[in-house]
Amino acid sequence: TKEALTDIAARAENGRLTPQSASGEIVSVKYNAALMEISVVPTLAARERRLVNFGVDIGSDSTPLSKPARFSAFANFSLTYENVLEDKNVTSNEGRQPLSGTIDVGGRFGGDRGIAFVSRFLFTEGARHSLSRQESQLVWDDVPRLLRVTAGDLRIRGTSFQNTPAMGGIGVERYFGLEPSRMFRPVNNTSFDLERSSTVEVKINGITVRNMLLKPGRYNLRDIPYAQGSNNLELVIRDDAGREQTITSRNFFDFDLLEAGMSDFSFAAGKLSSIGSGVIHYDGNEVFSGFYRRGFSNYLTAGGDFQGDKDGATFGIGGLIAAPVGIVRLQASASKRAGIGKGYALDAGYEISGRMDRGDWIWTA
Repeated sequence: TKEALTDIAARAENGRLTPQSASGEIVSVKYNAALMEISVVPTLAARERRLVNFGVDIGSDSTPLSKPARFSAFANFSLTYENVLEDKNVTSNEGRQPLSGTIDVGGRFGGDRGIAFVSRFLFTEGARHSLSRQESQLVWDDVPRLLRVTAGDLRIRGTSFQNTPAMGGIGVERYFGLEPSRMFRPVNNTSFDLERSSTVEVKINGITVRNMLLKPGRYNLRDIPYAQGSNNLELVIRDDAGREQTITSRNFFDFDLLEAGMSDFSFAAGKLSSIGSGVIHYDGNEVFSGFYRRGFSNYLTAGGDFQGDKDGATFGIGGLIAAPVGIVRLQASASKRAGIGKGYALDAGYEISGRMDRGDWIWTA
């Protein structure tokens, strides 16, 4: 820790440290003449906590990431061939059927801070438009802030009572896929200290999910793969002397909850689109759609949404509470549409979970 380093540095005399002057209550420094080495053994209190991640250990260099090149490109092709030898259905045609397939092309300019492009096409032999474009997009990612900006044919996300129409335009969203090894749900970190090298067996609801061999130190266990509902976590620690201890904790998990301080959002604007006769038409109304959700605590996630065009709009709010007696979900929405009028909608849900344990049902929240 910084405090331990400061304490050791203060023991230096004229810029020099000997094993005798460096040793103290925080750290023990000894010289082994037989091995010709210096042994430095800090106490547990002097050690920084290490993060053990169930996804990718962010403190490890064993899984280096490859940065994108200044320019890259790809093309994927698929083709389907079908031949009907015999068909008793008189409405079908025997013999070779029209060929069909897909073409995906894309690439990136400017490396990891550049812009990616992708287009998808369908091929149908004999159609009016044998090669029809399904979508085209330009994508820019801000990895540190988990932001994705997309221009072109959008696949927008929705929440609550929102629709998810196809449109051509521009959108910005929180994209958790930019850091796939992290869990952004409210999973409490589990801390433990090891005075000796130990094997740590991680059990969730009685099932072993991982065994780890760890050196002495202080650890935080993060991104544990919990199941929906209540989870009983057990850490069975066995040191190299054969001693065993168990740490038990109960955590509640829901896939729609966000960890405290984390936000999820999606905003998009453009024109409604449709595919007719193999061609994309951008002849719909101008539309705006968006939502924002935030984890106010590990037990409360709430937010609001808006969607509208020149003919009307819809507003909504919603929240999710992980209470000691179960999950409570509330959603409300109000809308106004030209030629139709006003409308309101309310949705309330409650969920508890149970599991079989040694022949008996245990209801938990």
